[in-house]
Amino acid sequence: PSATAPTLHYLSRRYAKGIVEFAAKFCPATLPAGLQGDWAFAAPAQVTPIPKGDPRADELKHTLQMDFENYTLGRLCEDRANYDMNHPGHKFAVAYVFGVIWDLGWRADTFKELDRRISEHAYLERGQRPLVERYGKKYSWIGFFFYAGLLDDSGCFPRDTLPFSDIDIDPSFPEKAPIDGGGDVPSLWLSPQVESHESWVCSGSISLPRELLVREKIGEHEGAWILVHGFLKAEDKLLGREVWAFISALAVEKDDTADLVAALEGGSRPWVTRGVPSDYYTFAGEIPWHSRFAAVALEEAGPENAYREGIRAGSNIVEIEVLAHEYVWESHHSEMNQAGGARVPSRCFSSRFDLRSVPQGFDQCLPDGTRASVTLSGVDGLHGDALYLREDLLRRYVGERDVVGFAFGERDLWPYSPSPPQWLLDARQQRTNVWQEIVSEIMPAYGGRGNS
Repeated sequence: PSATAPTLHYLSRRYAKGIVEFAAKFCPATLPAGLQGDWAFAAPAQVTPIPKGDPRADELKHTLQMDFENYTLGRLCEDRANYDMNHPGHKFAVAYVFGVIWDLGWRADTFKELDRRISEHAYLERGQRPLVERYGKKYSWIGFFFYAGLLDDSGCFPRDTLPFSDIDIDPSFPEKAPIDGGGDVPSLWLSPQVESHESWVCSGSISLPRELLVREKIGEHEGAWILVHGFLKAEDKLLGREVWAFISALAVEKDDTADLVAALEGGSRPWVTRGVPSDYYTFAGEIPWHSRFAAVALEEAGPENAYREGIRAGSNIVEIEVLAHEYVWESHHSEMNQAGGARVPSRCFSSRFDLRSVPQGFDQCLPDGTRASVTLSGVDGLHGDALYLREDLLRRYVGERDVVGFAFGERDLWPYSPSPPQWLLDARQQRTNVWQEIVSEIMPAYGGRGNS
């Protein structure tokens, strides 16, 4: 009731609610009495919809434009087909957004010509600088979020669809994960001493340095640290070569370890070795504590299976568990967050140890503040993304299970040629450019390796 600037704006409310939820979980004593337990947002001033046929709607018709009116606003209307402009819910949404735009002060005599010039310049300068939006479109977005808030407030928000994707700025402002190490794995993998591209692609030797899999220290944080999931790449444009690798640590029952290794050696490529559950529309600061984090994966597969996969090994099915989750925020949402594409611990691992993220980063800590995981965007000259977990915590998490390391990838020429030589096409088809390595037990002895 005492709110000085109440709003229906969906994102503004989500930001405010997230702050309250964070405080309630980690520092409840800071919350005033009015925000403890159940609470509600104050009601803002009512918006008067402007239906089509109203002279003001004719003036405002240039603000929305077809794609925004049909596709963007259409996402807020259930049971509506594209281009169904007679859908009652959609008609009301358009009228409501027109009302918001009018209240914000858009008038043709002030903004129509200016918006036209902005559109022209945006077209001429596309790709050269960040997009500048028309005032009409900016006000349309505000109307969109107001209407989304109205639906949410009335319990009519279309929650049966995919997670709300129009999330704009991530208020946790994550920074890109750091790079670690001074090693030169690219020279090891790209083998510049081998002059023949064909010999290198078809029979080059690729191996995983011990220091890549197990690091005694990362930055200022003592380990040991175990690489549990990552995608890493070495490339040299002048040399004309690249190598990429998916690397994963797979938890498996001891009795099934030999069967898993045999399946991997026989060519099995479990999905979780290259893809893990992911979040596109969760804010980085909501990892790993918020109920939105991993919600889709948990709902689809169940809490026991979201990070597990059954692998056919002869007549047996071997169950493996992967230990990572991927934050895949799409950078087009905002110029202020370009840090998407980071691996973090699985929801199961984070929950087990009550982990929480560091501010503006993807590393996670124990409640006492000590690092439990480290996320990197490059290591020892390789670029990509990699997740390391502290060895003692990993041992506690897997219990009596083994942890099998598995890496696979390809050798190729880079940049890619539109007309590759026949020997390269043959190598790709016959998969002689493919390599893999299995570490049958990562943590104790780093032994039991198999290469191909």
